[in-house]
Amino acid sequence: MSVTSKDLTAKLNLLNGRDAKIVIVGMGYVGFPLAVAFAREGFSVTGIDIDAVRVNRINAGVPPYDSAEYDLLIEFGTHKDRISASTFYAAVGTADVVLVAVQTPLMGEGDSRSDLSFLKNAARQIGAHMTGPTLVVLNSTVVPGTTFGPFKEALEAAYLAWNSGPVCAGRDYWLGYTPERVTPGAALRDLQSVPRVVGADDEDTRLLMGTLYSFLMDMHLITGATVREAETVKVAENALRDVEIAFANEVAVVCKELGVDVTVVRRLMNYRDDRNMLEPGAGVGGHCLTKDGLLLAQSAPHVDMPMINAARYVNDGMPGYIYSLLRDMLDKHILDDPTVVVLGVAYKPDTDDDRNSPTLALLDILRGDGLHYRVHDPLVSPYDAALIKQIFNDADAVVLMTAHTLYRKIHWPDVAAVMRTKIFVDGRNMIPFPSNLVDGGWEYTGVGR
Repeated sequence: MSVTSKDLTAKLNLLNGRDAKIVIVGMGYVGFPLAVAFAREGFSVTGIDIDAVRVNRINAGVPPYDSAEYDLLIEFGTHKDRISASTFYAAVGTADVVLVAVQTPLMGEGDSRSDLSFLKNAARQIGAHMTGPTLVVLNSTVVPGTTFGPFKEALEAAYLAWNSGPVCAGRDYWLGYTPERVTPGAALRDLQSVPRVVGADDEDTRLLMGTLYSFLMDMHLITGATVREAETVKVAENALRDVEIAFANEVAVVCKELGVDVTVVRRLMNYRDDRNMLEPGAGVGGHCLTKDGLLLAQSAPHVDMPMINAARYVNDGMPGYIYSLLRDMLDKHILDDPTVVVLGVAYKPDTDDDRNSPTLALLDILRGDGLHYRVHDPLVSPYDAALIKQIFNDADAVVLMTAHTLYRKIHWPDVAAVMRTKIFVDGRNMIPFPSNLVDGGWEYTGVGR
């Protein structure tokens, strides 16, 4: 089914007329906002996901996951009639565009290689169901070389197994890559405002992708990259972020030893326009920063990357550092079975995303030490069931791990009145003026404060 200029023109007409049928594989933190964004622009979108609960929620007009991203919820409520979902891939057969946004986790258990099982399964299903000239775009974060390597190979092998002849990207269908650079809690905003890199190895694919994504943004559409360049952009920029956070965390630890406030040091450093030290904190979580540097290293196994590995070591060690701050303060008291209140499980404020959360690592440490603890998070189940007004009763320490808006509104003198011992470990340096807490009888410590 070789693609002709007539096929290209027809596909462009469908896109420009908003008549193209879009299938998005993966209805998670990337795929679902993409579906809402394209539905808002007038496209019919079918989401595919292996999770039947997510599929049923979408078809019932309910977002597939809990979110505090109000513009996403509003837009979904407005345009949900244009979005359907399924656990089956039948919609690929009539699709004009297939976007792939499935997870690509690490293998785990000490194996830092990328687990491509979800990606390869999606590729095989697409290949088995694809019937005509289709634009296929990979959005998942991958080791550079994956799109035209394992993904393409799995797709084309599956097509051959179900059809009388082979297909080849660039000849029979269009294949490209674009990294999704969205932040949980602000995904819809980021889809429209964060510059998008379009990766394509031929001009027809580049034209189709540019036309498709121009509906999501009026500017910041970068169309000159190759597929491998676009793949590298995503893992490299997240590796950079991880390194920058690790630097901030190391400076914070030094500031603590020097007896100076890292928030002041950071502010004074950043007066220079060419300096931008990030905020230190209790650790790095999420699905990207914790693994993308490792994917970059995996793409060049013979290149030594000590900086990336060191950043992972520093950031993975921050929950342990928070525990050491807590332990030091508890040890100043003679306490019978101390109780610790941990505030925040999501790795990012005002989201329900607890993937690779530093809080989970801290809880493991607390369990290992035999400390009694209570956990609250207003957005993460089951920790949202705890009543915030009661969780502090007779507790000895508060460890702030996520700077949710709810926690910024707490009146700490009221909390102090019901606690047995008033210890505050600020893992996010959320309290702007710690002296106010100290004046109210609290013992305060923060990351670099």
